[in-house]
Amino acid sequence: MTTLNVQISAGNDDADDTGSVDSGGNNINMDASTSGNDEQGGFVWDSVTVPNGATINSATWEPYVRLAGNDPGADIYGEDVDDADDFVTTADINGRTKTSASVEWDAENVVASDGFVESPDIASIISEITSRGGWSSGNSLCLVVIGKTSLNRGFLARSYDNDAAQGAKLNIDYTAAASGGLWAGSLGLMGVGI
Repeated sequence: MTTLNVQISAGNDDADDTGSVDSGGNNINMDASTSGNDEQGGFVWDSVTVPNGATINSATWEPYVRLAGNDPGADIYGEDVDDADDFVTTADINGRTKTSASVEWDAENVVASDGFVESPDIASIISEITSRGGWSSGNSLCLVVIGKTSLNRGFLARSYDNDAAQGAKLNIDYTAAASGGLWAGSLGLMGVGI
Protein backbone atom coordinates (compact mmCIF):
# COMPACT_ATOMS: atom_id res chain seq x y z
CA MET A 1 0.00 0.00 0.00
CA THR A 2 1.04 3.56 -0.70
CA THR A 3 -0.22 6.73 0.95
CA LEU A 4 -0.39 9.98 -1.00
CA ASN A 5 -0.94 13.30 0.78
CA VAL A 6 -1.37 16.37 -1.43
CA GLN A 7 -2.43 19.92 -0.65
CA ILE A 8 -3.90 22.75 -2.72
CA SER A 9 -0.86 24.46 -4.21
CA ALA A 10 -2.19 27.53 -6.05
CA GLY A 11 -4.84 30.17 -5.61
CA ASN A 12 -6.58 29.14 -8.83
CA ASP A 13 -7.07 25.61 -7.49
CA ASP A 14 -9.79 26.38 -4.95
CA ALA A 15 -12.91 28.46 -5.45
CA ASP A 16 -16.52 28.86 -4.47
CA ASP A 17 -19.70 29.61 -6.37
CA THR A 18 -22.07 31.87 -4.47
CA GLY A 19 -23.73 33.18 -7.63
CA SER A 20 -20.43 33.64 -9.43
CA VAL A 21 -17.15 31.74 -9.21
CA ASP A 22 -14.51 33.33 -6.97
CA SER A 23 -11.03 31.79 -6.88
CA GLY A 24 -9.39 34.68 -5.02
CA GLY A 25 -11.25 34.98 -1.74
CA ASN A 26 -10.07 34.08 1.74
CA ASN A 27 -12.86 31.56 2.35
CA ILE A 28 -14.59 28.79 0.45
CA ASN A 29 -18.30 29.19 1.24
CA MET A 30 -20.44 26.06 1.11
CA ASP A 31 -23.79 27.02 2.62
CA ALA A 32 -27.21 25.63 1.83
CA SER A 33 -29.64 28.18 0.44
CA THR A 34 -33.33 28.46 1.18
CA SER A 35 -33.79 29.46 -2.48
CA GLY A 36 -32.37 26.14 -3.64
CA ASN A 37 -29.15 27.64 -5.06
CA ASP A 38 -26.74 25.93 -2.71
CA GLU A 39 -23.24 27.37 -2.57
CA GLN A 40 -20.55 25.06 -3.88
CA GLY A 41 -16.83 24.72 -3.30
CA GLY A 42 -14.34 23.38 -5.80
CA PHE A 43 -10.90 21.96 -5.01
CA VAL A 44 -8.24 20.84 -7.51
CA TRP A 45 -5.06 18.98 -6.60
CA ASP A 46 -2.25 18.78 -9.14
CA SER A 47 0.16 15.88 -9.56
CA VAL A 48 -2.07 13.20 -8.05
CA THR A 49 0.31 10.28 -8.54
CA VAL A 50 -2.19 7.42 -8.25
CA PRO A 51 -1.71 4.86 -11.05
CA ASN A 52 -4.62 4.14 -13.36
CA GLY A 53 -6.74 1.29 -12.04
CA ALA A 54 -5.18 1.25 -8.55
CA THR A 55 -7.31 -0.07 -5.71
CA ILE A 56 -8.28 2.86 -3.51
CA ASN A 57 -8.25 1.49 0.03
CA SER A 58 -9.31 4.74 1.68
CA ALA A 59 -9.33 8.47 0.98
CA THR A 60 -10.32 11.65 2.77
CA TRP A 61 -10.77 15.32 1.96
CA GLU A 62 -9.40 17.56 4.70
CA PRO A 63 -10.42 21.23 4.60
CA TYR A 64 -9.25 23.83 7.09
CA VAL A 65 -12.58 24.75 8.69
CA ARG A 66 -12.72 28.41 9.53
CA LEU A 67 -15.30 28.90 12.23
CA ALA A 68 -15.11 27.23 15.61
CA GLY A 69 -18.36 25.44 16.35
CA ASN A 70 -19.81 25.45 12.86
CA ASP A 71 -21.49 22.28 11.61
CA PRO A 72 -20.05 21.18 8.28
CA GLY A 73 -22.69 19.52 6.19
CA ALA A 74 -22.06 18.74 2.54
CA ASP A 75 -22.42 16.34 -0.34
CA ILE A 76 -19.01 15.53 -1.83
CA TYR A 77 -18.57 14.60 -5.50
CA GLY A 78 -15.61 14.32 -7.84
CA GLU A 79 -15.37 15.87 -11.27
CA ASP A 80 -15.73 13.00 -13.73
CA VAL A 81 -12.85 13.89 -16.06
CA ASP A 82 -9.39 12.51 -16.79
CA ASP A 83 -7.46 15.67 -15.89
CA ALA A 84 -9.21 18.55 -14.10
CA ASP A 85 -8.73 22.23 -14.96
CA ASP A 86 -8.22 24.94 -12.36
CA PHE A 87 -10.92 27.56 -11.79
CA VAL A 88 -9.40 30.18 -14.07
CA THR A 89 -8.90 27.86 -17.05
CA THR A 90 -12.47 26.62 -16.53
CA ALA A 91 -14.29 29.19 -14.39
CA ASP A 92 -17.13 26.88 -13.45
CA ILE A 93 -18.00 24.65 -10.51
CA ASN A 94 -21.70 23.86 -10.83
CA GLY A 95 -21.47 22.89 -14.51
CA ARG A 96 -18.66 20.36 -14.09
CA THR A 97 -19.66 16.75 -14.74
CA LYS A 98 -19.94 15.05 -11.37
CA THR A 99 -19.09 11.46 -10.52
CA SER A 100 -21.97 9.08 -9.93
CA ALA A 101 -20.32 8.29 -6.57
CA SER A 102 -20.89 10.80 -3.80
CA VAL A 103 -20.44 10.91 -0.03
CA GLU A 104 -22.64 12.76 2.43
CA TRP A 105 -20.80 14.48 5.25
CA ASP A 106 -22.80 15.35 8.33
CA ALA A 107 -20.16 16.60 10.72
CA GLU A 108 -22.41 18.23 13.30
CA ASN A 109 -20.57 19.28 16.44
CA VAL A 110 -17.21 17.81 15.37
CA VAL A 111 -15.50 21.18 14.97
CA ALA A 112 -14.12 22.27 18.32
CA SER A 113 -11.78 24.95 16.96
CA ASP A 114 -10.43 26.32 13.71
CA GLY A 115 -8.35 23.68 11.98
CA PHE A 116 -8.20 20.76 9.57
CA VAL A 117 -11.10 18.30 9.75
CA GLU A 118 -11.17 14.96 7.91
CA SER A 119 -14.19 13.98 5.87
CA PRO A 120 -15.69 10.50 5.83
CA ASP A 121 -14.08 8.00 3.46
CA ILE A 122 -14.36 9.16 -0.18
CA ALA A 123 -12.60 6.14 -1.72
CA SER A 124 -15.55 5.45 -4.04
CA ILE A 125 -15.23 8.92 -5.58
CA ILE A 126 -11.47 8.74 -6.07
CA SER A 127 -11.72 5.22 -7.51
CA GLU A 128 -14.28 6.32 -10.09
CA ILE A 129 -11.89 9.00 -11.35
CA THR A 130 -8.63 7.05 -11.26
CA SER A 131 -10.28 4.08 -13.00
CA ARG A 132 -11.24 6.18 -16.02
CA GLY A 133 -9.57 5.04 -19.25
CA GLY A 134 -7.81 8.38 -19.69
CA TRP A 135 -6.59 8.83 -16.14
CA SER A 136 -2.79 8.86 -15.73
CA SER A 137 -0.63 9.15 -12.64
CA GLY A 138 0.22 12.83 -12.17
CA ASN A 139 -3.09 14.18 -13.49
CA SER A 140 -5.13 16.77 -11.63
CA LEU A 141 -8.19 15.73 -9.63
CA CYS A 142 -11.16 17.89 -8.59
CA LEU A 143 -13.73 17.59 -5.82
CA VAL A 144 -17.02 19.50 -5.93
CA VAL A 145 -18.58 20.08 -2.51
CA ILE A 146 -22.21 21.19 -2.20
CA GLY A 147 -23.21 22.76 1.11
CA LYS A 148 -26.09 21.40 3.17
CA THR A 149 -26.12 23.67 6.22
CA SER A 150 -27.67 27.11 6.52
CA LEU A 151 -25.75 30.37 6.75
CA ASN A 152 -25.95 30.73 10.54
CA ARG A 153 -24.29 27.29 10.90
CA GLY A 154 -22.55 27.42 7.56
CA PHE A 155 -19.62 25.50 6.17
CA LEU A 156 -16.67 27.81 5.56
CA ALA A 157 -13.18 26.54 4.77
CA ARG A 158 -10.07 28.66 4.48
CA SER A 159 -8.60 29.03 1.01
CA TYR A 160 -5.04 28.87 -0.31
CA ASP A 161 -5.24 32.62 -0.93
CA ASN A 162 -5.86 33.26 2.76
CA ASP A 163 -2.88 31.11 3.84
CA ALA A 164 -1.05 28.55 1.73
CA ALA A 165 -0.65 26.35 4.80
CA GLN A 166 -4.45 26.19 5.12
CA GLY A 167 -5.15 24.89 1.62
CA ALA A 168 -7.35 21.79 1.63
CA LYS A 169 -5.66 18.40 1.72
CA LEU A 170 -6.39 15.16 -0.10
CA ASN A 171 -5.21 11.90 1.45
CA ILE A 172 -5.30 8.67 -0.57
CA ASP A 173 -4.21 5.19 0.49
CA TYR A 174 -3.96 2.92 -2.55
CA THR A 175 -2.57 -0.34 -3.87
CA ALA A 176 -1.25 -0.30 -7.43
CA ALA A 177 -2.65 -2.91 -9.81
CA ALA A 178 -0.42 -5.94 -10.27
CA SER A 179 1.65 -5.76 -13.44
CA GLY A 180 1.55 -8.46 -16.10
CA GLY A 181 5.32 -8.97 -15.93
CA LEU A 182 5.28 -12.45 -14.38
CA TRP A 183 2.80 -13.78 -16.92
CA ALA A 184 4.66 -12.24 -19.83
CA GLY A 185 7.96 -13.64 -18.54
CA SER A 186 6.48 -17.11 -18.28
CA LEU A 187 5.34 -16.93 -21.89
CA GLY A 188 8.82 -15.87 -22.92
CA LEU A 189 10.42 -18.84 -21.15
CA MET A 190 8.09 -21.18 -22.99
CA GLY A 191 9.13 -19.65 -26.29
CA VAL A 192 5.74 -18.12 -26.92
CA GLY A 193 5.85 -14.93 -28.95
CA ILE A 194 3.99 -11.95 -27.53
